[in-house]
Amino acid sequence: MAGLGEQAYFPQPFLEAKTGVVVAPFQFGLAGDDSLRVLSVNSYEQARLTIKGRRLTAEGEIVPFAFSHTPYTDRTVKTEVFNLGRGALLNVAVFGDQSPYNYGVTFVCLQIVRGFQGPIEVVGILVQGYVTVAQGLGWPGSPILQSFDGPGLWRSVFGTTPALGAEIVETVPVNARWHLQSFRATLTTGPIVANRQVDFLFDDGTPAGWRVPLVTNLIASTAWRFYLSVGIADQFGGANNVVYGTLPDHLIMPPAWFIRSSTSNMQVGDVWSAIRYTLREWLMVP
Repeated sequence: MAGLGEQAYFPQPFLEAKTGVVVAPFQFGLAGDDSLRVLSVNSYEQARLTIKGRRLTAEGEIVPFAFSHTPYTDRTVKTEVFNLGRGALLNVAVFGDQSPYNYGVTFVCLQIVRGFQGPIEVVGILVQGYVTVAQGLGWPGSPILQSFDGPGLWRSVFGTTPALGAEIVETVPVNARWHLQSFRATLTTGPIVANRQVDFLFDDGTPAGWRVPLVTNLIASTAWRFYLSVGIADQFGGANNVVYGTLPDHLIMPPAWFIRSSTSNMQVGDVWSAIRYTLREWLMVP
């Protein structure tokens, strides 16, 4: 067609460097006030993360860098900012230098942010997901995962024994989401004659949660064992003083929810003990 001809487009210099032109795949050119921010949530008492990578300086040199980050141990969020200097980010990797092998214990996010102190603006996410000693994350290459992705971390938890005449109260920790799989406990009734009945509640202290009622009348001076699990039928083994109950299949509990017992006609000599439960846990990033 008349009037059409070839037109060439030449790349403009990406930064002032000896090499002249830096071509993609660099997604993140770095101004002097761009930094790397590490965000972590962790439930292990001895976790430590190592972040390593390479960057291209404004003078055209490829320079390695390495940072260490020690997360908190109680599932609260920890952030730390490291200045990268002017140039371009080539690659970055993060792995558990001191962390368990269990997937789901340590969640990390690496971000490019504008600023180092004071107001900080997120301008890009490099990697996000769970890391262990054996499994790390890297950019480019690793997918951006949410903390709710994956099967979760299987946990077996020993509960706290309440005082005489007090109910069970177990609390979902901060920044955790629990999917309860099984629960067991023993109620030893005191000598005062009364028929007790037990319900288990899974809620935030309001009627919005679940209630598992167990209609068996429990007599005095007896140890009663309770087993709750997904997929089993409610039943009472009278000869063995065992009570079975059904847990809801999709019992997902956010932070500050409770696992509670509710015992009608409970007496001052009654006591709960041997509390243990299994669950799948995901960490939450607020």
